[in-house]
Formats: sequence, C-alpha cells, structure tokens
Amino acid sequence: MKLFSKIFLLFFIALYCNLNLANSFVLTSNRLNDGEALDSDFVLNRFGCKGLNFSPPLLWEDVPLGTKSLALTMRDTDVANGEFYHWILVNIPAGTNRLWQNTEKSISYPLPQGSILLKNGYGVAGYSGPCPQKGSEPHRYEITVHALSVESVAKDKNSSFKEVIDAIKSSEIEKATLTTIYQNK
Repeated sequence: MKLFSKIFLLFFIALYCNLNLANSFVLTSNRLNDGEALDSDFVLNRFGCKGLNFSPPLLWEDVPLGTKSLALTMRDTDVANGEFYHWILVNIPAGTNRLWQNTEKSISYPLPQGSILLKNGYGVAGYSGPCPQKGSEPHRYEITVHALSVESVAKDKNSSFKEVIDAIKSSEIEKATLTTIYQNK
C-alpha cells in the first residue's frame, strides 16, 4: 500500500510541475490581435497619417519568477536598421500586469508609479504611433514586455537610449511579444 501511495504522490507532483511549466509569459490586448492590422486609433496623427495616436491597452500574464521590474518597447521591424522605437517605458513595477489605452495621457488610469517614458525614435518621451512612408509595404510592429532581473534600467527620461536598450537586453529574464501590422496606403 505504501508503494502505491508513493507512486500516486509522485504522479501528482509531476502533474503539478508540468502544469506550472505550461504557464508562459503572455502579452495580449483587447484591441490588438497578433499578426493583424493595427487600428487607426493607435496610428500617428502626423506626416500624412490620420490616427488618434492612442497607446494601446495591454495585458500580460504569468510574469516569470525573479522579475524585479518590467520594460515595454514597441519597435518597427521593417525600417532599414530595424531599430526604430515608437514606445519605450521602463522601470515598471514587477507587480503591474496591464496598461490601459492612452494611459500616459489618462488621469483615471495613469502610468504605473515609478515608471519612466523614454524618448522614442521621433524624439518624444512617450508613445508615437506608426506612420511608415506612404505607399510602402506593410510594416510590422513588435510590442514587447520584458521581464527584467533588475529594478531599474534608467534614471530619468533623458537616460541614454542605447544604454537603456542594452540594459534591457542584458537583464532580460523572458519576454512576451505581440506583433501588429500597419500600411500607410
């Protein structure tokens, strides 16, 4: 009987561990679908684009153990050097699991306390939506939440862009990405 109990216990321990391993860091949005076109609400309202320039609402689940802070980036992967960032938010507290739509301009749902918006590729500290060259092929935009092993990767909004991106990469435990597409027709 004791052997049966031990086997039964081992089975449930293995099952429990397997279920926990099945959890993975996931990024979702109720307004964006992975691999699909970006809604005009999130497109820039400059340079011939006619969007509302709202930052999208985001939700992430199953943040990895050991995460001390989070960083969020939105990057156009189809520019010549692959390094045009539309949004960089760092020092997000590890317990945060969402950003509301247009959060950086919201009084009701502000950015998480202690987080810092860095200057994006347009030189603006904050979100600037996509606006690729008119008539170009569709561009892909990777929105990524990075789970980090450090509490801070930037001191203020004037921190060096390259140093912050390098710090994100070097302290990343895991990342969750949602990719959207936009074409300026």
